Amino acid sequence: MKINKTILLLVLSVIPMLSQAQSEKSQELGLVFSGTSNFGLTYRFGIEQSLWRVELLQVTSLKRNLLSGAEIESTGFATTLGKEFRKPINDVLTFRYGLDLGFSYHSFENESDNNRYKTTSTDPFVQGVIGVNFKVSQQLLIGMEILPNIGYHVIKTEDEGDALPEPIYSETRIMSFQLNNLSRLSLVYQF
Repeated sequence: MKINKTILLLVLSVIPMLSQAQSEKSQELGLVFSGTSNFGLTYRFGIEQSLWRVELLQVTSLKRNLLSGAEIESTGFATTLGKEFRKPINDVLTFRYGLDLGFSYHSFENESDNNRYKTTSTDPFVQGVIGVNFKVSQQLLIGMEILPNIGYHVIKTEDEGDALPEPIYSETRIMSFQLNNLSRLSLVYQF
């Protein structure tokens, strides 16, 4: 009886190690983009069926001088950390799903001769990940995903100018749910 319990405990302790040994470790580095002005980097690591995701997105900086003499400046970034799970569909297609925690910051400033308007937004958010990967070669993947999210936005506005008796400052807090119609594409190298 004691030998049976020992064998059972030994078998139960070896099974998780065998399943872990069958799962290959994977690392991925790539580019993600949505539209023509939203680019970033992604790094994923873990085992093939379960990867951690670290992303730096929307690193943007735009400065324009308009014909009217006004100057517009816009900057922003977003970063996420999350977990992604994968289920093979066939030899070249893989279904992906997961969850990310993220933070974004955006600033927009419009300045003309005697007026200045500035808006900043800080946004923590939680986003779902639903997508597919297409295996182009042994180490190259093309991915597509949609990212529904729930966010909490803190928007601060400053409005100053000659036409105003004194500067106007305001702060707005908004909770939002977004289902982005645009999918995000990725080009990823596995190593």
